[in-house]
Amino acid sequence: MQIQSNICSSDFVSNEWINYIQNRLNSTEPCDIDDLYYSADAQFQLLASICELTQETVRSAIKRLTANNLINIELLSRASLTERIRMSIDQLQITSPNTFRTTFSLIREFVGTNMLLSGPSTNWVINTPYEIVEGGKVNMKLLAYNGCSCEQSPQCVESSKGMFVGYYASEAFLKSTLARFDSNSTIESLVAQLMIEEYARNLSYEKYFEQCAASSCTYSYVLKRDMIEGITYLLGLCYVLIAGGILPISIMLIYVLGVRRSVRLK
Repeated sequence: MQIQSNICSSDFVSNEWINYIQNRLNSTEPCDIDDLYYSADAQFQLLASICELTQETVRSAIKRLTANNLINIELLSRASLTERIRMSIDQLQITSPNTFRTTFSLIREFVGTNMLLSGPSTNWVINTPYEIVEGGKVNMKLLAYNGCSCEQSPQCVESSKGMFVGYYASEAFLKSTLARFDSNSTIESLVAQLMIEEYARNLSYEKYFEQCAASSCTYSYVLKRDMIEGITYLLGLCYVLIAGGILPISIMLIYVLGVRRSVRLK
């Protein structure tokens, strides 16, 4: 089985792309926090990490699937084998994403509930006083996005340059779409499917047959004859027996006369 994920094989997860964004940010004037370029490098680093995690999850699931032996007392037909493999893959497509989503959701909930300070400082900023004195206090200020206060929800976001920015770069990116791919699918919906856009099934019945080929094969069948064919076969057998001297002619005559007598009685 092969997996196809266009996003995780794109330039968006390459070091060259992430370095380009970082260099652009460092070489231009400082961006506002609600500007995509301010947190874009963090968002695409997240994408690269998610792709690595989901691909490892799928590889482990496939490894477990292929480690199971297919044992059957009889050689399966092509249709039966195809159905058996289809059911196994369908089960993998259900259980693996569910397990990953559960773990991923727990991490998001833990980070959001504890209101942890984000790396790019997209949720908290230091409220620096005009005059800094020894022993003075520095206050932290929560930001707001599109009228949504980060004190109310860790999922506050707003649009910027075709994507989203917000309280956490991770939450903003999960709500974004990449125009190069399916515009109706958010990153979050793709993560829910382990970033897999298509499963390619490559089943070879010939390899299965070669692997399970029997050393010998026997079969039996019931031969049914109609009346005319049966009489013809019986007369031919009698002829062979008479010609070979095995069946005395007197017995054959008694059989024939007996048949004729039975006919007269009827």
